[in-house]
Amino acid sequence: MELGVGYSEAELRAVISGKAIHLPKAVQKYNRNTTKLNLILDLQSRLQQTKGPAYERWAKVFNLKQMAQTINFLTEHSITDFEALTHLSNVATKNHNEISASIKTIEAKLKNLNELKKHLFNYSKTVKVYTDYRNSGFSIDFYNQNSADLLLHKAAKDAFSAFDGGKLPSIKMINEDIKQLSYEKTKLYEALKKAKVTLRECQIAKGNVELLLGKANGVKDSQKSNDAHHIR
Repeated sequence: MELGVGYSEAELRAVISGKAIHLPKAVQKYNRNTTKLNLILDLQSRLQQTKGPAYERWAKVFNLKQMAQTINFLTEHSITDFEALTHLSNVATKNHNEISASIKTIEAKLKNLNELKKHLFNYSKTVKVYTDYRNSGFSIDFYNQNSADLLLHKAAKDAFSAFDGGKLPSIKMINEDIKQLSYEKTKLYEALKKAKVTLRECQIAKGNVELLLGKANGVKDSQKSNDAHHIR
């Protein structure tokens, strides 16, 4: 993955060591127009503070290359505050879940169509046997000799009775619907693949930011303080 100018591991090392100050153009422009906390500058500042529990926790799990990818991700999406990153992560999660739900809906439709297609085929294959059975006066001997076909015929008729889509479609119509739904399913899987990548990128970036800036521990630290107060 190409991280772009200013975000290589060597450049980040220079920032951490204090030999260089990295200010992306997009970040500079943002700072001139708002008083909000600039997340990228905050991350870079924290990276230079190579001491402290927050940095030590982060350093045990991550590395400079991952942090470079996170900063690049924030820059590419013009994210300059934690709330915007959280919002993007929520949107990515919602998008991923909606695509997954759509795929499940299509899969259910395909299953029903294939079941109906099977029953239509079985009905067509066994209708003569059933007619002969009826003409035999529903003979027990005839039934015993042709029970497999007669059971298939009954299952098909039961499925048709339970069908709530109005007039039964032909096998040709079902095949056309299956083809269209299969195409839609393929496109949705392509979209899901991209959605998974985006969601994963958001989760990694959010996790890196939370760990390095201590946001993930803010609530816990506050809780610990309250618990200690109550103990005293």
